[in-house]
Amino acid sequence: MPFSDIIRDDLREHLERFVSGDDEALVFTSPMGTPMRQSNLYLHSPDARQRMLADAVGEAARAALRKADGAKKASGTEVARRRRKKA
Repeated sequence: MPFSDIIRDDLREHLERFVSGDDEALVFTSPMGTPMRQSNLYLHSPDARQRMLADAVGEAARAALRKADGAKKASGTEVARRRRKKA
């Protein structure tokens, strides 16, 4: 899977510390060693991490909306209204 060079060293360290040598091993797991799910990210994270994750998801969603509609700044509501008018 492609990823940014910015995270290469951190990812390598994570793999060495937390992931077995098995090629089928999960890279990120819950505290119980099970696959990560959205609920695990929020339920088992401190408040600051929850806020950071929510901000990152929000920014990614806004970027996708801008890219999809070519708008510089658009909320989901604005995009939906524009699409409704076009239909």
